[in-house]
Amino acid sequence: MHKIEAFLPPSTNVDSLEETLFAAGVVSFSTTEMQVFDRKEMKTVKYRGVERVIRHNRKLKLEIIAGKDTIGLAIGALRAYQKKEGIQGVSAFITDLEIFEN
Repeated sequence: MHKIEAFLPPSTNVDSLEETLFAAGVVSFSTTEMQVFDRKEMKTVKYRGVERVIRHNRKLKLEIIAGKDTIGLAIGALRAYQKKEGIQGVSAFITDLEIFEN
């Protein structure tokens, strides 16, 4: 089993993504809305005459669980969805999982 963690923009259509991933054979996935603190993406905003530096951005964290035989299909489905929706700058990480049994 493998776990893919990807960070997507918060405007991502989760229903469309769900159809794409399940069609590729993904076992399960979960989403979490997060605030990512990144030094590269800092911006300055002016609010009521005071300038503030914003160091965080909202992101949607996607965690996908896929088997050894479907990991390639899951990655391909994620890339196809990213290309179809015009999403750029998605970072993803893949981790091997060991199943714990009593």
